[in-house]
Amino acid sequence: MKELDFLPDWYRADRQRKQRQYRHYVLFGLIVALLAGWSFMLGRSVVGLQAQSRQIESVIEEGRQTLQAAQELRLQIDRLNRETEILEALTPRTTVSAVLGELSHCVNERIMFSRVSLIQESIKDAKTASAASQTGVIRIGGSKSDGPSPLPKEPQQTKITLTGIAAGGADVAGLIERLEISDYFTAVSPAFSRAKKIGDKTVTEFEIICTVADYHIVR
Repeated sequence: MKELDFLPDWYRADRQRKQRQYRHYVLFGLIVALLAGWSFMLGRSVVGLQAQSRQIESVIEEGRQTLQAAQELRLQIDRLNRETEILEALTPRTTVSAVLGELSHCVNERIMFSRVSLIQESIKDAKTASAASQTGVIRIGGSKSDGPSPLPKEPQQTKITLTGIAAGGADVAGLIERLEISDYFTAVSPAFSRAKKIGDKTVTEFEIICTVADYHIVR
């Protein structure tokens, strides 16, 4: 038995065209959905990367600030160490209170000081010395830095000038003797000693120069 097809060709062609259009719409919708999902995932990834980038930048900035603060602190420590070295170099090795205490021990009631002068000066016997240590040892012929320095170029000693009046010349001689015997002083020498009239009494005006014996020279 033979089947007869009464459908015209244009109907079949139109139907196939509509089926192809449907498949195209479905495929286009899937592609759009995939692109939308990919864009959403990519957007979240970008946001995450931006957040991580900001965190890294924040850590880098904190590290930079910490490093800068550490460098400034180190510069300040170096400056304080340098100032400490300068202060130690300029400070007499023997304290002034100890020197004044020894002077009061050497002076009797027949002597009165009008002026006591303590001056830092270079050691004449150590012109080529490199430095004076806290222990008071000065080495002759040591190495010397050529760079500029605020510190004294030569080792320092404390020179004492004693000016005053005494009841007589014998009292001045006794003071010089006691200063020479004392372990605190060296190079004791009189600058002058002369009679002076005060009222109806004659006294002896004097000036004595000595050095604090707080060092010794090692050649």
